[in-house]
Amino acid sequence: NWSTGDTTTSININSSGTYSITVTDSLGCVGFDVVNLNFMESPIAGFSDSIVGLTVYFSAPLYEGVIYSWDFDGNGTTESTIAGNVTYTYNLQGQYNVILIVSNECGSDTIHHIIYVTSGINDIETSSVCNVFPNPTMEYITVNIDNKALSKWQIEIFDVLGNFIYTETTKEQTPNISQQINLSSFSKGIYYLKIRNEQYNEIIKVILH
Repeated sequence: NWSTGDTTTSININSSGTYSITVTDSLGCVGFDVVNLNFMESPIAGFSDSIVGLTVYFSAPLYEGVIYSWDFDGNGTTESTIAGNVTYTYNLQGQYNVILIVSNECGSDTIHHIIYVTSGINDIETSSVCNVFPNPTMEYITVNIDNKALSKWQIEIFDVLGNFIYTETTKEQTPNISQQINLSSFSKGIYYLKIRNEQYNEIIKVILH
């Protein structure tokens, strides 16, 4: 008799757990055994990135029992084996092929992603595409975006050390987007507002008094 209720000589298992079997022979002798089964699936590679100047913040899904191998410039060398969130700073601006390999006993998966890093953060406060006001501010800022492409935009905020502290995605897909952000919970100082979509990426300095 199996702990599943089956009375066959073998059973098919499709989930992790503890299973036991009791066997009784014709003389009444009883045998008992227990086995612990842990099903593992092949991991799927994937990550997102957030770029501030030459520093890139990568975030990958966490899998238990999985080995992570990061190659940040596509040269075939593993620069990091950190799971989940990892930060890397490039020496030069340019285009880089980032490769992540995830593997466990059941298999492996690889993802390639091209990123573009620039030489640093620009101290601009306005541009032809994005406008932030009031700047400096004491509480709220309004982000206006000239959205001719009718796309969604990602708005992110970093402190002067490059720490990621805020993000939101615009919901409107209209030619002109106006998004208000409350900074009252932030400490006074300088912040960098990153505004991007698939074709455009800009960083604007914001001063909070």
